Amino acid sequence: MIQDTKKQTIINKLTLLDTSNYRIRKHHLIGKYKQEPRRYRTHLAEVYDKLEYDDLVRLWELKKDD
Repeated sequence: MIQDTKKQTIINKLTLLDTSNYRIRKHHLIGKYKQEPRRYRTHLAEVYDKLEYDDLVRLWELKKDD
C-alpha cells in the first residue's frame, strides 16, 4: 500500500515534468507556449504505471534537474 502511494507520487512528478518539458520545447520551436494534447498526462501516467517502482525511481533520478 505504501509502495503504491510512493509509486503514484513518482508518476505524478514525472507527468508534471514531462508536461512542463513539452510546453518548453514547443516554446523554443514556435516562439510561444503551446498547451499539450488532451489527456497527455493521463496517457503518460498509464504508460508509467506499467513500470515497476524501482524503474520509476531510476527514471525520476535521470530526469530531475538538480
